[in-house]
Amino acid sequence: MIKRLILLACLALSCTAQTQVFLTSTATLPTWTVPSNWNNAANTIEVIGGGSCPSSNIGSGGAGGGAYTKIVNLTLTPGASITYQV
Repeated sequence: MIKRLILLACLALSCTAQTQVFLTSTATLPTWTVPSNWNNAANTIEVIGGGSCPSSNIGSGGAGGGAYTKIVNLTLTPGASITYQV
């Protein structure tokens, strides 16, 4: 199962440009390094979890849906290594 973490950050002080980072991983504890121009006052992190596969049993119902969550203006230290889990 691939896990996805989407980071939408307004890295410029004027917020005229946005950077989107898509992190995918099958690792148990993947890491991401916070960029040097991270803006604590203008960022959005969205997490989309993968859904589950349906059972092979006939009549067992559908699969589980993936979860979604969002956080705005998360304070992080530039250069820090962040462990993420979806």
